[in-house]
Amino acid sequence: HNCVIWLDYKMLDPVYIERLRALGMNMVFFDIPVSTPYADNVILDNTDAIHSLCQYLRENGRSPLAYVSRENTSPTSFFEREIAFSAENPHSVILHIPWFHSGYLAEHMNRFILDTLYPAHRPGSLLCSDGEIGVALKKALQYHEIDDILIASIDDFPEAEELSLTVYRQPYDRFAQQVFDC
Repeated sequence: HNCVIWLDYKMLDPVYIERLRALGMNMVFFDIPVSTPYADNVILDNTDAIHSLCQYLRENGRSPLAYVSRENTSPTSFFEREIAFSAENPHSVILHIPWFHSGYLAEHMNRFILDTLYPAHRPGSLLCSDGEIGVALKKALQYHEIDDILIASIDDFPEAEELSLTVYRQPYDRFAQQVFDC
């Protein structure tokens, strides 16, 4: 009767949440800012992640700083990350990559670099909204032999270390304990 829900891109109908709760199920939404009296929320510390990585990029990278995220940011905390970035960097550019949920992000990264990133913006530093985008973007920049852009990413992915990608490692053990307590 206990369930942790961690959605990537779909939204649950509140009616179903209410029904599951009425059946006695305890639910916790992880990293999804859903407001409902029928389930608890445990949200990653996006504000600290954005602040820490922006500070790192300002100290070690070059201007201008840009933020790269997914085109469709709901219902996950990606929208919360964009708000935190905008609050800290009100004059910086936020770029969106078309999001394909079937896992073909790498195929679209080359088009993003050649059509959006370079002709229009040419940033010196990039903050990526998640590890998947960070890894794919770093690989694509290396493929095109572009090495003058410093990249940092929220969320650690296995390939980040071998790519020398700076990441913000979320304290998942603490969040797991919060989920368990809920």
